[in-house]
Formats: sequence, C-alpha cells, structure tokens
Amino acid sequence: MGQHGLGNEWEKNKFLNQSRKKSRFLGIRFIGRKRELIKVYCKLLQKNQQQLRWYGVDDILCLSGGNILIFLSICQKIWEYWLKDSKDNNLDNKEIPSIDKGIQSLGILEVSRLWNEKISENPGGDERAKFIRRLGRRLYNSLIEDTAMSYPGGNGFSFSLDDLDKNTALKDFLNTAESYGDLYGLSHTSKIRGEKRRKWYLNPILSPYYRIPCKHTKEPRYFSPQNFPAWLDSYEALTQKEKMQLNLFSK
Repeated sequence: MGQHGLGNEWEKNKFLNQSRKKSRFLGIRFIGRKRELIKVYCKLLQKNQQQLRWYGVDDILCLSGGNILIFLSICQKIWEYWLKDSKDNNLDNKEIPSIDKGIQSLGILEVSRLWNEKISENPGGDERAKFIRRLGRRLYNSLIEDTAMSYPGGNGFSFSLDDLDKNTALKDFLNTAESYGDLYGLSHTSKIRGEKRRKWYLNPILSPYYRIPCKHTKEPRYFSPQNFPAWLDSYEALTQKEKMQLNLFSK
C-alpha cells in the first residue's frame, strides 16, 4: 500500500524483484535506489501514456502534507467515487469495504485538480497560478529529460537568504505563495559553509496534477534570482500529444 502503481502489478513486482537482485549482486543497498526507481516508473508511465497512480495510507498522508482540510477532501472524494462505483452493490454489508486502488487514484487526482484551480481564486492568484503551472511543468520535464538520472527526485528549488534580501520582489512573491499554501517552504542547511538558504516545493497535493513525486528525497536545486527564470522556461519543446498529456484536466 502507498506506493505508486504502473497499472500492471505483476510487471511492477517483477521490476522491483529484478532491481533487488541486481542491487545485491553489485553490492548496492536497494534502499539507496528508491528515488532512481521512482524516476524509472515515471519514464515508463510516460512511454505508455499512463498516469501515476496514487493510493494507500502512505500516499494520502504524503499528499495531505499535514493539512487536515486536504486530508478530509481526499477521503471525501475517494468515498464519493467509491459510492458511485458501488451503486449496484449491496451496501448493507457490515464489513469494512475495500476500495480499489484505481478508485482511490481517481479521487486523489480530482482533489489535486480542484486544488490547482483554487490558486487563482485568491487575491493575486492569477499570477501565482501561472507561476505554479510553469514550475510544475518544468519539474516534470526535468524529471523525464534527465536520462542519465543525474538528479533523481530533485523536485524543489532553493535561494540564499542574501540573494532574496537583494531581490525583495521575488522574496515577497515566494512568501505570498507560501502563505496561500501554493508552495511549501522551509529553511535548510546549505552545501556552502556559513550560507543560509530557504527551499520551496509545490504543495504536495499538486503533485498528482503535475505528475511528479510528492516525497522530497533529494537536495533542492540551487538557484540565484538571475538564473532561475531561464531554468523555469528552458524545458524542451513538446509534441502536441505530450502537451495534452501534461495539461490533463486543464481548461
């Protein structure tokens, strides 16, 4: 429970078993390969034009991000979808129902879509919604483009506090996005001795919509206010079909 599915559980388990065997043979700890495996799953899903599947306790807690409203929204939407799917079944059965992983995933994807739409409903939301859309697409594309898996799991970004103090417009924008819950930010230890930094991630509930992992298994990407916009807009040109897939549920 709680792991992303490929839709074909037999193939997924076969892939994991083979990875474990190879890891033991090479003397590599399997746990250390988890973020690489997540990336491989994303690539396989893209190749087969499939969505990440989200289900189980681990995924729901991760996507809720400690926000009780998001947690309840996920539970409510999963329950709603299960009731629709079970309308012809006997609901008088007193046993605790087992909700199919596909139903759970549909409910979670719908909550993610609705939460993404809410961004533009708040003051200044249109500008933040455009930024979140660009960021989500860029994070997804960077995950798929990195064929060498040189930076698996890197789904956040970081600025030094000194740089932010010099660029108050960027600082205020990021702080506002964090205040409205569009971004999740926290201080972190820099790789550069003595430097103070702050990192940001998309609100976890937006991960299904933008098809990126919600767990932060890697250091964020380091940026300056000067090179961040170029990175944000540097994703490769997509085919029309890929654009449609990336904009799934978008209006």
